[in-house]
Amino acid sequence: MKPKTVMFWSPEFKPSDYVGQANEVSDEDRKLVARFFKKGKVTARYKGMATCRYEGCSRLIGSTDMMNGHYIYPAKCWHYIEEHDVWTDELAEVLSYLKEEWQMKTAYRIKALFNKIGEHSKEAEEMLKLYEAMSIEEKGNAFGGDDSNSDVQMTLYRIIDAADLIP
Repeated sequence: MKPKTVMFWSPEFKPSDYVGQANEVSDEDRKLVARFFKKGKVTARYKGMATCRYEGCSRLIGSTDMMNGHYIYPAKCWHYIEEHDVWTDELAEVLSYLKEEWQMKTAYRIKALFNKIGEHSKEAEEMLKLYEAMSIEEKGNAFGGDDSNSDVQMTLYRIIDAADLIP
């Protein structure tokens, strides 16, 4: 799959058109996307130094393109999210990707923990069956702080704690 480019501005796609739209997105989600853009590998270097494209801001934002997973983006594009509350449809897509990726990785880690402690505990086998029967939303809520799943959340945390004690 060819990486998708995001956060590259043009005369038709200006940051000033998207300022303030991040206010409709939770702080946690904005921070998640900004952190994603702070990591990555340099894919291209250019001569000179780019400045922020938002009127009135002259911050230097780099001269490299980065890649992290499925996306290529300008270095320091997170500046627009953190400093100018910019939010675009592209960023919403990146957020969806990150949440889906997180849920898959979390499910893998939980299953690995259950497998690790399963031979030591009948309760772990029962919890694994419960976990596998949960919907994606329930799995996300169990670790996302949703109090409606507090019993499941507490049980999963107890099993994770118990796994740390097994050699």
